[in-house]
Amino acid sequence: MHPLLLRRTFDNPGTAGVKTSTALEQVLETNPALSWVADDRGRILYANTAWRRATGLELGELADLDFTTLVHPEDVGAMHELQLPVAAGSASYEYRLRHADGRFRWVRESVNHAPPGNEPVATIGCGFDIHNERSNERLLTVLALRQTSLTHFSERALREEPGDLLNHEALQLLCEILQLPQALLILADPDDGIYRPAAARGVATTDFQPLPADAPPINHTCELPGDRSQFPLHPADIDRLGDTGAFAVPIGRSSPPYGYLIGFHSHAFVLHAEVLQFARSLAAILAISIERDLATQKLAQSERRTQLAQKMEAVGTLAGAVAHDFNNLLTAIRCFADLLREELEHENQRRKLDDIIHACSSATHLVRQLLTFSRKEVTQTESLDLNTFVSDLHGFVRSLLSEHIEIHIDTADQPAWIRADRRQLEQTFFNLCLNARDAMPTEGRLSIKITVETCEQAPTAQLLPGRYVKLSVADNGAGIDPALAERIFQPFFTTKPKGKGTGLGLATCLAIMREINGDISLDSRIGEGSTFSLWFPEDACMFQEDWTPPAPPEIDSAKATILLVEDDSLVRLVANALIENVGHHVISYGLPAEALAHAESQGLADIDLVVTDIVMPGMNGHALVQSLRAIKPDLKAVFMSGYIDNPATEAAICDPEVLFLPKPFSGEDFLAILKKALART
Repeated sequence: MHPLLLRRTFDNPGTAGVKTSTALEQVLETNPALSWVADDRGRILYANTAWRRATGLELGELADLDFTTLVHPEDVGAMHELQLPVAAGSASYEYRLRHADGRFRWVRESVNHAPPGNEPVATIGCGFDIHNERSNERLLTVLALRQTSLTHFSERALREEPGDLLNHEALQLLCEILQLPQALLILADPDDGIYRPAAARGVATTDFQPLPADAPPINHTCELPGDRSQFPLHPADIDRLGDTGAFAVPIGRSSPPYGYLIGFHSHAFVLHAEVLQFARSLAAILAISIERDLATQKLAQSERRTQLAQKMEAVGTLAGAVAHDFNNLLTAIRCFADLLREELEHENQRRKLDDIIHACSSATHLVRQLLTFSRKEVTQTESLDLNTFVSDLHGFVRSLLSEHIEIHIDTADQPAWIRADRRQLEQTFFNLCLNARDAMPTEGRLSIKITVETCEQAPTAQLLPGRYVKLSVADNGAGIDPALAERIFQPFFTTKPKGKGTGLGLATCLAIMREINGDISLDSRIGEGSTFSLWFPEDACMFQEDWTPPAPPEIDSAKATILLVEDDSLVRLVANALIENVGHHVISYGLPAEALAHAESQGLADIDLVVTDIVMPGMNGHALVQSLRAIKPDLKAVFMSGYIDNPATEAAICDPEVLFLPKPFSGEDFLAILKKALART
């Protein structure tokens, strides 16, 4: 509006609350624009309804009002021209206009300055409320900053940076973007599942305690103080925080979650939806990082297990390649020692020979352990009195343990009959003894106890009530942590240092016990030691009233003729000696083809029994026996082998018409199976 028009319009220029012409007043009062008029000293002469509504002032309050008092202090500098006479012209400003209640709103105004002179009106302003526009711009800027931060954080997570660095950066972003004074990250321990502080900003992780082990998982966003009972902090830490406000966002969608992202704030902080969304986005990226790390760890574990399996397979292949020859050597050594012992008269010489026999037995057990996880083991269950079994192995257990460990054996006061494979039972028993030894590195006591118990309640979760033979192996070592005890039977889990154990021993023991419908239980207390108990179903058939021990088989007074086929010269030589030593006649060959040639040329009418190795050049022992039975169908047979993981060996063992003698064997074992085979009808 031109200054000349203004002069004609106002009745009393320079006074507040002047009257305007009806037409102009209607235009100004109905105009949504914020319109005002000020004199050359910045005093408001007139303001329309829209302006008065924006400031909360009435016409009567405009007298002597300095316009700059309505401008935000930070914007006064930009509005300085409103207070000084300037050359005529127009200018545009954006500033914050104060309402009477103290709030400020952004306005954009066009201001017209009258030229200095006699005109009473100096300045005319016309503006619009742009507060929402500026707020939206600010919000868009904040959202863009948050999105940029999340994008940058995601890129770092995708680069597979270390988890610790990402954890600290997540807290930094949470505090800086949301203007929080403090933040905390707590994560579940992969070993025991307990939530512990992992990173902190503005506070120290040591200021907070781990969550109680029985704390229920929280899968939704919590706030303090409203969700105090559910908030994922130790109750003592919540009490210490007092009136501090906080929110906690779960990390990951799993239940329980991987952890919690916690932000601390004052009660003046407003937890808007976009604030929570930013925190949830950070938590989601952290969850992806954690899942990636877990997957990487599982992959590494899988690779280690695969490497271990490949290593064991390679060891098994190597062991299989040498086991046959090695067991032949052990067989020859053991059997020659047995023969020699019968010829020795001096007890001192016999004791020395017993040492050789004992060393041979130790080597036998080593071979069995070497082949345990590299081959399919064919079991041969039999009835065993656990009392006798453990007593017979006392000397070998003594050799396994260090001299500083005392051994005490308490057998049952009645026969403790079970059904098991003798070799598997030995392996299980020795594993438990070795674990007890490792639990007592300096000194200790190994207690072995056998009891026969009637259990009205199931002794373990896997068993039913009933009668069981219990073999307990106890040490007085340091004991096992309850968190570790839950995993101790898992394959590949071990508490021993790297290179000291594969984590397969107890898992194998458990598998063996489950195979015979038994189980293992563990009772351990920190500082008091550990007790592993083997639960065997009692062999009830051994307690039938009409049961009597079987009489040893009788052999006809006539001496037998035995066809021996063995490609190892030492085993063949000692087997010949053993057979002839008990008065039988033996015909021996080193190759199956030679035995077949004998059968085809001379027949098998005079042959009472064939004793053959299984793994031999040209033809295996099982095929040889089938060929010989084509000539003499009722031919009795005994198979020998030092390496069970062989198709021919498995086929032979499954043949109900033959007996199997595993190598290495003693002279007593060899003669016993001959007697058993010849006694068959």
